[in-house]
Amino acid sequence: MRILTPALALFVVGAVALDSAALAQAPTDRFQIEETEGGVLRLDRVTGAVDHCALGDGGWACESIVEPAAPPERDVSGTSAWRDLEAENARLSAEVARLERRLAMIAALVAGIEPDAQAAADDLSVDDARRDIDRAVDVTGHAIRSFRSLIETLSEEEAAR
Repeated sequence: MRILTPALALFVVGAVALDSAALAQAPTDRFQIEETEGGVLRLDRVTGAVDHCALGDGGWACESIVEPAAPPERDVSGTSAWRDLEAENARLSAEVARLERRLAMIAALVAGIEPDAQAAADDLSVDDARRDIDRAVDVTGHAIRSFRSLIETLSEEEAAR
């Protein structure tokens, strides 16, 4: 267990006094402080370390709950596992790009605009996109009808009471 210096103790007390909404608005801050029964938890967003800090007879003291993550013992770049990860990353990035183009095509069709040439050049057909829109409308209509039927049934049961 470590004893905090007065400056660090002041920081912890000041951090506890901060509104949690203010902490949530600043996700790029290194530390996140959460009040607990009997003290505070301090999360280091860079290393992952978690400390529990409490005010004791000798002042504020922190105890490490979760140690920071250890760096890898060896460099794995250039290994087959690394190449597999790079290949998977490339495949997933291409899939994300394809889905984003498809979404842009569907959004253009919904807005009444013909899709751009890039989307049409991909393996995405306008007819498939229109079928996707029709399916989405059908599913939404079914959900609304089911919900309306449920409301009507509940209203009838309530009226019968």
